[in-house]
Amino acid sequence: MPQPTPGRDPGGQGEADPVGQWGGATEGSPVLWFASGGHFNGNDGCNTLGGTWVANGERIELKDMTMTLVACLGMDTWLSSAAAVRVKGDTLHVTDADGQEIGTLGRLNVAY
Repeated sequence: MPQPTPGRDPGGQGEADPVGQWGGATEGSPVLWFASGGHFNGNDGCNTLGGTWVANGERIELKDMTMTLVACLGMDTWLSSAAAVRVKGDTLHVTDADGQEIGTLGRLNVAY
C-alpha cells in the first residue's frame, strides 16, 4: 500500500481535493488556503497559521502546524485546534485531534 504523499490523494479516488480557499468570505472570518504542493496557511481572524497537508483517502491530515499567539479579545480561535479536514462538496469539515468536528468552512471561488 503506498504511503500518503503531501498534496495528493494516494488512493486516486479524487475525494481529497482541498486546493483553494476555504472561508474568509468576510473580513476577520476564519480562512484556510491549500496549495497543490502540500502546504497550507490561514488565519482565524487574529492569528496566522501554516503547515503541510497530507491526503489519506477522504481524510486530509494537517501536519507541522505553526501559529502566531496574539491575544485578541472576543475572537473564537477554534481553528487553532485543527488536526485534519474532510472535503464534502463545497464544505470543508475541520476536526480536532480526537476526530471531533470543530467547525466548517465554505469553498470560496477566487482566482489564484
